[in-house]
Amino acid sequence: MRLIAATLALSTVMSGCNAKSEEVKIDTAGYAKPAGWQTECIGRWLVDVPSPIDLGSSFFTTGSYPEFFDYTPSGLRESSRSRGGLTIGPVRFSESVPLTGLPIPKVYANENSRETLTALQYVALLAGSFAYPVHSGQNEEFRRILDGATAAAWAMPGRFQVSLSSQEDQRGRFYWRDQSQLKIDTSPPGEHPVRKQLAVDEPLAREVLKNLVPRYRVRKPGDLPQGPGICTPHGFFADPSGSIERDSRVSVSFVDPRYANLAVHVEIMTRMPHTETALVPTEDIRKAITPWDAAEEIAREHKARCRSQQGTASRGLFGSCAFAGATGIDSHWNVQYLKLANGQEARALAVTYPGSINNHKVYEAIIETAGKKGSITEPRIVITVEGFSGLSDEAAFRGKEPPPLQDAFKLALTVAKSLRQRPQAIDPAKPVVDSWAKFRQ
Repeated sequence: MRLIAATLALSTVMSGCNAKSEEVKIDTAGYAKPAGWQTECIGRWLVDVPSPIDLGSSFFTTGSYPEFFDYTPSGLRESSRSRGGLTIGPVRFSESVPLTGLPIPKVYANENSRETLTALQYVALLAGSFAYPVHSGQNEEFRRILDGATAAAWAMPGRFQVSLSSQEDQRGRFYWRDQSQLKIDTSPPGEHPVRKQLAVDEPLAREVLKNLVPRYRVRKPGDLPQGPGICTPHGFFADPSGSIERDSRVSVSFVDPRYANLAVHVEIMTRMPHTETALVPTEDIRKAITPWDAAEEIAREHKARCRSQQGTASRGLFGSCAFAGATGIDSHWNVQYLKLANGQEARALAVTYPGSINNHKVYEAIIETAGKKGSITEPRIVITVEGFSGLSDEAAFRGKEPPPLQDAFKLALTVAKSLRQRPQAIDPAKPVVDSWAKFRQ
């Protein structure tokens, strides 16, 4: 059966029906908030979303390597690090689901290191960062900064984590950085490898404890804060007292309760060198490469590399070159453009995929701006609505189908048109600064 399924998947990818669904033309009429929708805060922005605001529920699975997943009633599954994430400067931040009542052990012993973890540390391992020290090299320097039942902090070469739990809503809050991938080989060619030495990230951990943690407060969905600052899904970071924080990136995911098998993602970021994307290398969204053109370019390069492998195992049904020249895209709609409430130009597009790949994602509608480099008033904005077929590996998707692409496209447009800057989110009398510049590498 698996061989038959793989053969069908291969033929689907390579041929593709190229059937183009009827495109939706953008309505230039003004925006009207849909009945039953609520206003939510994302970063420095307000957006209208379907009610009730669904931030999901979670469960734990344990094994040789535990996992922490976030589920919504429609079956949206995200790693907790990407569902409702935030970056401020070099610091990444996430919030867990309420810890009360979750089926997690009071004490968890990692079978590899035999180190005993508290419940908060266990959640930190799963929800905050997979760079937790029990999974790191045992010979690296490790410094504990805080160690308690509701607060913990540690630092190692190139990484740190601060973990806090709140009595107000029983959620865990996690601040971290992981630069372990920067331990590159610095030796000349042909010589014995020498790993790059990274400093212990204790100064940044202490800066977070001193100047970032005190700026945070708990926030309920739909609670719109006053004053300059950045909203997270379950909280709010006030700006520093004398300035406006320049560098941030926030992302949230939610569902529309009217539809099954549909995921909505909103990401807003200050466009900085470390957030650049090859698809949008300029500030003019009309000059940005489309996903299908990018896929064609990658497919051509892949095909060229595989020409020299004719007759090898990689050319077989399951070899790395079996799909050489395939884009993985079935069809696409023509690009359209619209103006958002803040005056930024955005492009709107839609792509369909063969249903047998990419966890059976069948389409996505995308509304995005290019963003102005260094600007917090004209950020890069990406709104994505994804539809998954009933053949997905996710149990919650099985036997159900997403709405027509036209409905998903209209949903993306509605969310995009509702997006506007939150009043008082930016104090024009204060300078916009990168308060974390000294910690960048």
